[in-house]
Amino acid sequence: MFLKKVFNFVLFFSLILSLSLGCGGCSRSLPKSGLVKWVIDGDTIVLESGEKVRYLGIDTPEMTSNQVWAKEAWEYNRKLVGGKRVYLEYDQIKRDRYNRLLAFVWVGKEMVNKKLVRKGLAYVYYIFPNEKHANQLVRAQDEAMRDKVGLWRYPGVVSPGTLRDWDDYTRAVKGKICRVFSTGKGIYLLFTCSPENWAGFYLPYSRFVGVDLERYRNLMGRSVIGVGKVRCSRDHCRVLILDRYQIKILKKED
Repeated sequence: MFLKKVFNFVLFFSLILSLSLGCGGCSRSLPKSGLVKWVIDGDTIVLESGEKVRYLGIDTPEMTSNQVWAKEAWEYNRKLVGGKRVYLEYDQIKRDRYNRLLAFVWVGKEMVNKKLVRKGLAYVYYIFPNEKHANQLVRAQDEAMRDKVGLWRYPGVVSPGTLRDWDDYTRAVKGKICRVFSTGKGIYLLFTCSPENWAGFYLPYSRFVGVDLERYRNLMGRSVIGVGKVRCSRDHCRVLILDRYQIKILKKED
């Protein structure tokens, strides 16, 4: 456990150092606003300056693979920001590896990221250490889930037994944890007790830097909802959970 904490500590500061070196003095030239020239999809836009902006805190279905609700997310995003002046709010990491700006996008007093989540057209998705507005977006997602709109209406929350139908899609999955085990790379929360043909959540240590994962070791018999990319092979399906906001331990009455 001590070595694991040391590893996470070193990994975190290595990440920060590499990002700061790669970005140089870019923070001094970050645009605070811009006119939207092109809406690529539900969570990415291009400004008149040519800068691409990837929305922080959310993930929408992929247009390139024709995923369910991808077109609706793109159309709603285009309605919100197309041809308009938007204002950009940054977090700790300002650009991703594709050199896209990472921002919360505002039109007037309304946060576009949040409106997409509340409409059920985006899932909450954070990459540490960017966690600004997380509680606000999680509340919006809870409301969308409660009202069963967009992604929460269809396909909604799927069961572990249907994961093969959603291979390579991002989905919300609900199940009762039967088995928990860890490897050198992460923690597995399994819905099936058998070691063969299993299904479950996978939480990699590298994406939970600074988060106490011990609480997830005592979840046998508890119901959990997680949102992540489904990846299936011949003998298992796993849902990749990449931040603490993508998994929710349910109360007994839920």
